[in-house]
Amino acid sequence: MEKFLRPSFFLIFIFVSFVSFAEAAPDNYPSRDITWIVSSAPGGGFDTYARAVAPYLMKYLPRRVNVVIKNVTGGGGLSGASMLYRAKPDGYTIGYLFYPGIAIVAMESDIGFDLNKFTPIAQIAIDEQGFFVSAKADIKTLSDLQKKDPLRLLTQPKGVTMYSFCVIAEKLFNLKAKMVTGYKGGNEVATGIMRGDGDAGILNLNEFIKYVKSGDLRVVFTFSEKRDPLTPDVPCVTELGYPEGTAVRSWKVIFGPPNLPANITKTLQTAFKKALADPELKAWVEKTEKPLAYADGKEAWGKLQKVLTVFKKYH
Repeated sequence: MEKFLRPSFFLIFIFVSFVSFAEAAPDNYPSRDITWIVSSAPGGGFDTYARAVAPYLMKYLPRRVNVVIKNVTGGGGLSGASMLYRAKPDGYTIGYLFYPGIAIVAMESDIGFDLNKFTPIAQIAIDEQGFFVSAKADIKTLSDLQKKDPLRLLTQPKGVTMYSFCVIAEKLFNLKAKMVTGYKGGNEVATGIMRGDGDAGILNLNEFIKYVKSGDLRVVFTFSEKRDPLTPDVPCVTELGYPEGTAVRSWKVIFGPPNLPANITKTLQTAFKKALADPELKAWVEKTEKPLAYADGKEAWGKLQKVLTVFKKYH
């Protein structure tokens, strides 16, 4: 009997050893280039941040390798997300997921993969949003917005994140909103407000503050947790008594494929944290007014779950 037990034990030992080896990162990680998937065309906000951060991520990895930006367009971010989902979990493919937009799509249709299975690595930034009106309008407060009937909200078509932001704002603030859709992006919405196509729109604060500075637009309030340095005289949703409004923001969080080993995740988190604290990258932030905000994967994922709770409630 003993002769038969020994080979079985040996086979089990080999299997367990193989599984343990497969779940752990090799000691020489990284040993080759890392691909950072950006699910949009070059030049956009997500792409700009990735190209700014990548050189400093390279600087703080344990070994010097290239971090290569790969733009994968199509499907409103789903094509890149699908590629990331199916990548080998070895630490050589990372990427953005367009939260909250991708989660909204997943609520309404089958996207072909499970968002909960991705490995959250690090948050690098949050795009604060503002409720914009024409500088010529008589709308100056939330109360003014609530009195407007109808309040014509300019936005992108249904199914796009901006539209969902408007739906949440309508319900959360009890607005008598009429959605004016058909705009292709924030630039068209901003131009439309200035032209008088409608009364208001929800836009990226950092990107469209230039029109406030030029005297063309006004920010009634921001969706941030506290007053934004870009608009220190403008109230935020928390001080207006609507803390759930902070869900109306875009999150730049880096993910890995499902089952990314914990030690690889930790290596990447450490590198991202050090990169975002680099003085040269901070100088870029000051010059471009594109703020960075680090959080590790666990903290970022917790924030996103709270955001999605609000979207499920009001969407």
